[in-house]
Amino acid sequence: MRILHRTSLVVATFVVAVRVAAAQDLVVADQGRTTAVVVVSPAAGAWEKRAADDLVHYVHLMSGAKLSLANTDSAIADALKAAAPTLVVGSEAIKAEPSLAAELAKVAKKDPVIRADAIVLRRQGNRVYLAGLNDDCHYYAVAELLRRWGCRWYLPTAIGECMPDSPTLKIGELQYSYAPPFEVRKYWIAWNGATDDQREFTRRNFMNYEVDVPSGHAIGEYVKELIPPGKTVFNVPIADETTIAHIARKIGPAFAKGQDISLGMEDGTYVSESARDKELQGHRFSDVLLGFQWLGLRSSPPQWK
Repeated sequence: MRILHRTSLVVATFVVAVRVAAAQDLVVADQGRTTAVVVVSPAAGAWEKRAADDLVHYVHLMSGAKLSLANTDSAIADALKAAAPTLVVGSEAIKAEPSLAAELAKVAKKDPVIRADAIVLRRQGNRVYLAGLNDDCHYYAVAELLRRWGCRWYLPTAIGECMPDSPTLKIGELQYSYAPPFEVRKYWIAWNGATDDQREFTRRNFMNYEVDVPSGHAIGEYVKELIPPGKTVFNVPIADETTIAHIARKIGPAFAKGQDISLGMEDGTYVSESARDKELQGHRFSDVLLGFQWLGLRSSPPQWK
């Protein structure tokens, strides 16, 4: 009984020790010093590469420590053999730990219309894996780690950066995966607005700048025949039943085939003698509904003759 008791005690002590060791923080930077390495593929995509570069940059801003960057095959091999903290970014993370791909697939949106995004952050011993489903997502994963360290980007360019003064940067237990519910996440800058740093700013805030719903000013192409003599498209009675029926006949075949259709209106002021247009201009939206409500409520277009 004593032997069993001692064996149980040894086992219990060992389990506790393992748990404590697993929970110990991985120190990435301390008082301006670091032995940590950032690993990124030599064939990395543009934003995957930028993610690694920005990780080095922002760690230096916060702590004063300059992380090493391993971006050649030989440097990567050396880094993955070492015991130093190793932050593995993007495709190299999935290559080193293939189970990350399954975790990304598990949380990603199924059957996306445009594109599915997902990220995973995982710490295993001295390694921290930061990866995503695509080039943008590799950057999102790094941005998420930086966010956890307190980094914020409230406006594009350096004027909107808010970086904490953190002499010590560390990582405890880390197992996180996430997929956004919306496929398109962006904001629009008007014609005369400055776009400096917009691509970087959007990605640091989990937006996908180049991903968009196919759309545009298109309704004018469908109502050319309805433009009054000597007038423009802005004089077409846009909310009249006759206009709706005219457009429906034109888009009907494409709609029936399930093709993408844009009914975006041209920018401008619509002026006509139509009572329904005037009602719309009076902001009685519940009565008018822009005349196109059937597009969202019916599986096939109405059969106007």
